[in-house]
Amino acid sequence: KGQVATETACSTGVYDDVDDVAFYVKQIEPHNAIYSNKFKAPSCLTAGISYCDSTSLLVGRGDRVGPEANQPNTIDSCQDGLSGVYKKDESLEQIIAETVDGGALKEGSLVNVVANVRAYSDGSSDVAHFYYATDAIQPVWNKFATVRPTKGGEQTISAQYTIPIGGSTQAVRVSFVYDNGSSTTGDDPCEANNWGDRDDLVFAVEPKVSWTRDSDR
Repeated sequence: KGQVATETACSTGVYDDVDDVAFYVKQIEPHNAIYSNKFKAPSCLTAGISYCDSTSLLVGRGDRVGPEANQPNTIDSCQDGLSGVYKKDESLEQIIAETVDGGALKEGSLVNVVANVRAYSDGSSDVAHFYYATDAIQPVWNKFATVRPTKGGEQTISAQYTIPIGGSTQAVRVSFVYDNGSSTTGDDPCEANNWGDRDDLVFAVEPKVSWTRDSDR
C-alpha cells in the first residue's frame, strides 16, 4: 500500500493496528509441591526450604473415588483401593512435611508430618501409618508412627520423625486405610486394601554440616 513498515512500539501509520496484551506470570513457591514426572508424586526439589506442602495435588483416591489427579501419587506405583464414595469413605487429601524449628529440611531435623484425611463413619475403623524413605529414587520404607483418627470426616493427624542421613532427595508416605479396628501392623507399606489411600511426598534434603575444631588454635 505504498508504506514501509517500521519497528516501533507505537507506529502511527494510517494502516497500522497496535494492540496490547496484559498477562500475569504466576510465581511457584518452592515449598508448594508440584507433580514430578520423575518421581510420580508431589515434590519439592528446591533445597533449603523449611516445609513441603502437597497443596491440592492429592485430593481424592485413585481413579474412581474423587478422582485423584495423577493417581496413585506413589514413587513405587503402590495402588489405591477403588471401593467407596468420595467424602464418605476413606481418602488422604494432603501431606505437609515441616521442620519443628522452622529451619531447612536437612539431615538431623525433627520433622512434623501432617496428613489431612477423610475418615469413614466415626473414624474408629481407620488408621494411618507413617513412613519415610532416605532415597526417593530407590525407596526402602521405614514406618515411624501409627495414628488413628479421633472422629469421622475431614481432619488432620500428624506424627514426627528425625530426617536420617541419606540421599539428597527423600520422601514420606502416609497410608490411610480401613482396618475395622483390628490394629493392622502397617509392616507392608503397600498392603492391598479396598478402601486404602497411599500417597507420597518427595522433598530435597540438605546434608548435616559438621564442624571440626582447628587443633592449632
